[in-house]
Amino acid sequence: MNGSSKNMTPSQFEVIKELNLICSENSFWLFMAMQSAIFKSENNSVIQNQINNFSEQWCTLFNKYYDPNYVNLFKINVSNFFDTYLSYLNHIINGENQICDGLLNQWKDLAGSVAKNFANVNPYWKEQEWRAIISNQINILDKEMKNNVQGIYSTLNQSYNIYNKVASDIAEYAATGLIKQFSI
Repeated sequence: MNGSSKNMTPSQFEVIKELNLICSENSFWLFMAMQSAIFKSENNSVIQNQINNFSEQWCTLFNKYYDPNYVNLFKINVSNFFDTYLSYLNHIINGENQICDGLLNQWKDLAGSVAKNFANVNPYWKEQEWRAIISNQINILDKEMKNNVQGIYSTLNQSYNIYNKVASDIAEYAATGLIKQFSI
């Protein structure tokens, strides 16, 4: 979008508002899940259920624009992506490094699948761009998980702010693609 909201139509504003909400909530709950799991909070299962609903948020939006077959495939890939995040997080906490290596690779492979799905459905979304953005998210989360498990919390606020900025970039990139593709 790279412009002020003054240059947007109300419909364009709604698209970017919805994507910003989805992406900012995803940021919050991913970091909350990390803290909850590490500190074995009683609300850990509630928070992990919130993450399990991420694919629903995206699908609710995509159902407005895309074929149901694509949305179902996307839902499966996104669900697997976030399930792998939770599994990786739990294995990191338990110190199961051999399992973690495989899960990290699986998580990155799933990021590639999500990126490819995006690029296949929208000519304004480039697979390489999505891969870079999602890889950046994984790297931030991976680093912060490992730091937190080691009791290093000094980077948490900065990492969250950076991650949230990446999430904002995702929202803008996704909104721009939708607006261009569907002449919103």
